[in-house]
Amino acid sequence: MAMEVLYARHHVRVFRFVLRLVQDEPMAEDITTDVFLDVWRHADRFEGRSAVSTWVLGIARFKALSALRRRPVEPFDEQ
Repeated sequence: MAMEVLYARHHVRVFRFVLRLVQDEPMAEDITTDVFLDVWRHADRFEGRSAVSTWVLGIARFKALSALRRRPVEPFDEQ
């Protein structure tokens, strides 16, 4: 129940934040799903030193930047 409330409150914000970083809607959807899976798995690591939204967006930022580093670089087309 608590996870459903957390997801309902934050998933749109997390998705939009990730989408701004990765500029790819399907990738942003996947990352958003991964973020909330990590939140579920590691909820015990939240220490309460920040807002929950700050913690969730920090996870989202890390995952988005990691995904961008793994993405192959497209060659520049001069035409």
